[in-house]
Amino acid sequence: MNILVIRLSSLGDVVLTALLVRRLRDRFPEALIDFVTLAANLPLLEAMPELDGRFAFGNEQFEEYDVVIDLQNNLRSRRRTRQLHAGRIIRYHRPRVNRFFRIHFPGSRKNLETPAPVARQYLAILKSLGVTDDGSIPKLSPPAEWIASAESMLVENGLTTDNLVLIAVGGRHKTKIWPREKWLALIQQAYDKGFTQFAIIGSIADVLAAEFIIKSVPYPVITFAGKTDVAQLTGLIASAKLLICGDSGPMHIAAAVGTSVVAIFGPTVQEFGFAPLTANARVVEVLGLDCRPCHPHGPEKCPKSHFRCMLEITPDVVLQNALELTAPPGTRR
Repeated sequence: MNILVIRLSSLGDVVLTALLVRRLRDRFPEALIDFVTLAANLPLLEAMPELDGRFAFGNEQFEEYDVVIDLQNNLRSRRRTRQLHAGRIIRYHRPRVNRFFRIHFPGSRKNLETPAPVARQYLAILKSLGVTDDGSIPKLSPPAEWIASAESMLVENGLTTDNLVLIAVGGRHKTKIWPREKWLALIQQAYDKGFTQFAIIGSIADVLAAEFIIKSVPYPVITFAGKTDVAQLTGLIASAKLLICGDSGPMHIAAAVGTSVVAIFGPTVQEFGFAPLTANARVVEVLGLDCRPCHPHGPEKCPKSHFRCMLEITPDVVLQNALELTAPPGTRR
């Protein structure tokens, strides 16, 4: 059997397909399994050894596929699947109605069913192929050279992997970004509690926030913001003891490589199915706000103009979760 999986964006969504890919391989050990994603996410597929072919969207070298699994299910992916003339096309359908009512009708939330985590939603559409859910989580297997490269980057900047804390200060959507002053206060408080190795990760859009933090603390904080590709980012996260971040792609990478993660959720909620799918995670959020969630992914600005979902999350609460998560197992609460 020849199988093609399509998931174009975003980074976190591609990470969440790792469970589907592994269970597909378990079910069809002799099959050809290819994957198509956006060019920016392509390196991530190297951490899924179950795949045979890895292609950037628009640069595919297509076989004749018996089954196409369209996890993106938008105009672009539908157009491409029509061109393939596959024997069978299986498409993922987002729980749009559930999300709509959760966002626009706060009074209905208590009566709404909570969808399964997105990684399990992906898996559920393959029941007709005999693919089952074994209860495991998405896992990435970063190549050894990614880890070695990350360790070299750290050494060059005077850091090691010992108790390394990564801080992801940014996000694709503005309202998912915790204010940089709070990040600064968190790092200062964490240093006082014994965390001494910090590195900031992020895109080129996060450079200014990283520079603000670095200039404001009296001890070394290193930044890799805007300096890493997907492979280097994954290697760094896999080498760290802890990642503190927003609801973002790095959060899912951390969960998939076994790194502890504290995630800050503002306009989005865990009920959307994107909470980190691992026991080594904590989600920090402001409960009881009728305006949460306000958008499936986070709007450009707060619809209520108060931004309480982020401003009311304090550094000491985030730090307390980090301390409890990284404490020896016998002392965790």
